[in-house]
Amino acid sequence: MIVASSKLGLDEVPISDEALAYLQTLPFPGNVRELMNTVEQAIDSMQMDGAATIELGHVRDATHQAPCAPAESASLKGAVDAFTKQMVEAALKRHRHKQIPSAAELGISDRYLRDLITKFEISKE
Repeated sequence: MIVASSKLGLDEVPISDEALAYLQTLPFPGNVRELMNTVEQAIDSMQMDGAATIELGHVRDATHQAPCAPAESASLKGAVDAFTKQMVEAALKRHRHKQIPSAAELGISDRYLRDLITKFEISKE
């Protein structure tokens, strides 16, 4: 926790046994960046809750992708659009609507992210 918390300008951040056990079950095969991003998102979730310890719920918030809602149309394009919108909204929420880190997490350019925000009429609500 020292590396992730120092990157965010914090002292050591305590983590509950349940949250640590859950993190250890996740598939991060040699992917330290993905693990670090998950921990940083859990810290963000913890801070938004006003908590002092990373709990299981914070880690689940950082790793959970809600299932894709059924598309309004039965077409592949409709399903892809629905899933894309859901992914963009989730990334923006995790990064408090900061577009550059959201785009980086999604693996797209910030310009393309702005185009998607416009296309799907995503607001900061």
